[in-house]
Amino acid sequence: MNEMEISVIMPVYNAGEYLREALDCVLAQSFTRYWLYCIDDCSDDGSYEVLTSYQKKDERIQVYHNKKRMGAAYSRNFALEIIDTPYVGFVDADDIIESNMFSELFQAIDTYQADIAYCEWDVFEGTVDNIVISSRQPESDKEKEQAKKPHLLQELSLENTLKIANAPWLFLLRREFLKETGLQFQALPSRNDVYFFEMAKMLAEKMVHVSECRALVHQRKHDSASRIGNLSEPMNRFRAYLQIRRGLEQHGIWDIHAAYFFSRCLSDMRYEVTIAAKPEQREAFFEFLRESGLEQLGICQESLERSNVPRGFSYFYDCFCWGTLSDIGQRPFRENLLKNRMIVQELLHSFRGKKVAFWGIGRRMDAVWELFGKDLDFPICFIDTRKAGGVYRGRQIMKYEQIVNKNNIIVLLNSLYKKEIINTVDNCHGKEEIVELDKYLA
Repeated sequence: MNEMEISVIMPVYNAGEYLREALDCVLAQSFTRYWLYCIDDCSDDGSYEVLTSYQKKDERIQVYHNKKRMGAAYSRNFALEIIDTPYVGFVDADDIIESNMFSELFQAIDTYQADIAYCEWDVFEGTVDNIVISSRQPESDKEKEQAKKPHLLQELSLENTLKIANAPWLFLLRREFLKETGLQFQALPSRNDVYFFEMAKMLAEKMVHVSECRALVHQRKHDSASRIGNLSEPMNRFRAYLQIRRGLEQHGIWDIHAAYFFSRCLSDMRYEVTIAAKPEQREAFFEFLRESGLEQLGICQESLERSNVPRGFSYFYDCFCWGTLSDIGQRPFRENLLKNRMIVQELLHSFRGKKVAFWGIGRRMDAVWELFGKDLDFPICFIDTRKAGGVYRGRQIMKYEQIVNKNNIIVLLNSLYKKEIINTVDNCHGKEEIVELDKYLA
């Protein structure tokens, strides 16, 4: 047998329904110089028996069995301790991988002697042809070329770094890199891979993206109780990011990655709130973040501004601080506009003959202009305290203090800032009619 190059680690817990298909995908790889380490975590659905039957068929399969339930983190860390190949990859026991996955990843990581090679992915439901989520590849040719050449995470645009998932099955890693950094999976019941892969991306001195291929990993979407993520406790994601923050500071790379950390963390905290399985979990986690959680992560208005975090992500912070659960989980603004198109058009038509100021320049104003630009056939101006002095749609963006009582109507594009805006208007003795657009988007 040729010298082995890759160790593939597969933690297994009650994956019996899908396990054979996952194993067959690994065994069908065009790249054959690998070991497959399967660690059964006390399955009671016959998964262990399936593993041992496959082990008898192929000597590359190494099967281990935990004496008691230890979780995926323990199983992966155990395997990392015993492997001796130059590279290590991960496969979930209920997913499907393309037959060229490891050949593509190996060629990329070995050619460039990178710390990490990563690929594209998607999510399917039922059959692999029924794709319900596709990974978000770099959009421009320049970004694609940049990503497939050896790079540091911070050399990519923030937008593109946020498109790289932190899932185990996305990466092939250099084993010496893991030894040098001391990275291990976090001992959490769920989200135990977040710390490992976020830190790996930020510590890697050379990454390379396999961008010429379609998705090489197909993640299965299902509601089985054996899928730990379906019953995830939101606090586990918080604990992961708390450890990431500490790790960045310990390695002296906090300043380099602060904007990425804040953006990713706020996005993921919002995600955990919206997917929490139980309403009481959702409410408790939301209140925890509002009262002390974000502060523990070092997230405040000053830190976001200092790190130049994009407004789209700092908006999540505003939702936690001043909003409600409905603000966090609301339907995307543009979708809401489309749903209520006739109502919004009637509102805009009622403004004819008046001077109107739109307060807030950002994605919401972009959506209004895109969908209703032709309906804005009346004198308009734009107010935004932070962006005052700039230009939007050929018009100068103003501070409210510059145009007090020069308009008949002020349209609040986001009611989240209603209190702040009303206070500003009152302090300036403004007399304009204030219209909340959100009230028309039920």
